[in-house]
This record gives sequence, C-alpha cells and structure tokens, in this order.
Amino acid sequence: MRPLIANIVNAIRTSGPVRTHRVRDVRAETRATLTQHRWVRRASTVAIRQALQRHRLAVIESLRAALIGREPPPRRRVGAAPDANRPAPDGAAPVEHTSVWELWPGTPAREDATSEMLHALRVIQGHPEGICARDIGNELGIEWRRVPGITRRLLEAGLIEQVGQEFYPCARTPRP
Repeated sequence: MRPLIANIVNAIRTSGPVRTHRVRDVRAETRATLTQHRWVRRASTVAIRQALQRHRLAVIESLRAALIGREPPPRRRVGAAPDANRPAPDGAAPVEHTSVWELWPGTPAREDATSEMLHALRVIQGHPEGICARDIGNELGIEWRRVPGITRRLLEAGLIEQVGQEFYPCARTPRP
C-alpha cells in the first residue's frame, strides 16, 4: 500500500507542464496505435475483397459452364490474362474475360461508353417512379460505383433528371 500512496503524492507534486507533457505522450502513443490498427484493417479488407472476387469469378464460371453444358475451366486469378496456348473449348476462339459480371456466352467483353449510356437510359426510362444508382447497376450487371459516371453524362446531355438519390427520365426524352 505504501508505494501506491507514494505514487499518488508524487503525481500531485509534479508540475502542470510535466503532467501536460505526459498526457501529450499518451495521446501520441494512442494515435500511433490507432493508425497501426487502421492500416491492419485496410490490409485485411483488401485481402477479403480479393478473395470474394476470386470466389465470385469461380461461381460465375461454373454457372456459365452449366449454361453451356461443359466442364468449368480451371480457376484463375481475377484480372489474370487468358492462356494463349490453351485452346478454347469446342474449338472456339479464346474469350478474354475483363469482368466478373460476364455471365452469358457471346456477350462483348466490355461495352463502350455510348452503349452503357444507352442501356442505363433504357433502365431509367423503364422506371418512371425513379431508380437509385445501386438498382441501375444491378439491372445493368455492373458495379454501382460505375453508375455515377454514366448518369452524370446523361444528366449533362439532359436525358434524365436527378432528385436526391433518385434518377428520373425526362418527359421530353424519346424512348430509344
């Protein structure tokens, strides 16, 4: 019990600047620890996201194989280049996959911006009650984070209107 009382008395006897300095040291140490934890969380988030993308690609490939009626191809990393030496199934030309959202055979690997805008415009016009970016992305089969760029171009062209988070077709826009 004696050392505890001595510590308390010494803490009371220390000057204000010394206590302030100790508090600043503790704060700096806490901030450094929190920063380190934040970096660990970010790294684990990236690892989880990559694992989910690999899993999604495997599921889509197996669904595509089931639709075509063939064995699924061996798994490959997301974004990996196709093997040019490996022949395509059924003697077809090798297909280059650029997105995990490709499901139907024969679809182009990547649509151009005009085609994406046209598809987005059709989706928005199909929802006169309004539709949010997430739902547009779901209907187009793209990630919702790409939708704001598409809708911004449609807004600038005057083809759609935005109220809050919802997008509406313009009344004067002819249906494509």
